[in-house]
Amino acid sequence: CKGALSDISTALKLDPNFGYAYFVRGKAKNSEKKYKESIADFNTAISMQIESEVKSEAYRLRGSSKMELKNFKGAQEDYTMSLNCDSTNENALINRALARFYTNNYQEAMKDINKFRALNKDSSGLFYSIRAQIRLSGNDIDGGLKDLERAIGQDSTNIDYYVLKGVMEYNEDNSFQALKDFDKAVALKPDNGLAYYYRALVKLGRQNDPIGACEDISTALRLGIGEAKKVQKQFCK
Repeated sequence: CKGALSDISTALKLDPNFGYAYFVRGKAKNSEKKYKESIADFNTAISMQIESEVKSEAYRLRGSSKMELKNFKGAQEDYTMSLNCDSTNENALINRALARFYTNNYQEAMKDINKFRALNKDSSGLFYSIRAQIRLSGNDIDGGLKDLERAIGQDSTNIDYYVLKGVMEYNEDNSFQALKDFDKAVALKPDNGLAYYYRALVKLGRQNDPIGACEDISTALRLGIGEAKKVQKQFCK
């Protein structure tokens, strides 16, 4: 990837007006998690003459970089621009739904999800997980849990689905199922601090397992979950 970036930078020295090269370099920097640098390249690519489909992707990927930087409003605007360039860009549509969810615009987020479903009948785990969160925000707990089960059916290795489902089950006083979900998340990714943290809360609150809970809290702290410190101070000696 570094070699490819070097080649692109060389090409841009030869032709600074090669808009597609800025797009490709921005895409590479996005994949390397250099989000601010990728945004700069997408800015340049968008300002130049590039094909409509490429410009749509440039807006979408710039939105993706902004999402990673927690600029959800800016991301939402970029996804809209992406769809203005190419109304069939399904990735821009589902990502805008997520950005709208993060800005508490639940009604518009659900509209995007429904549009995505109309375009793509083979719905992905991401679709179901986003719709689950939107339904949860509207207090549709049963619908949210069913969507998370569908998400897991689409991708049984995605720990985020198990953690989210575990939190929802815990909030519904279903501690046994919540514990199973967090156990699965830990088994899939032993360095996921959130799974240990939430599993500790289940063990403390409803499983009467303070020793196991404090072990999980220690692990969560070691993995960078700062909220675990307060729990440790209160319950673990």
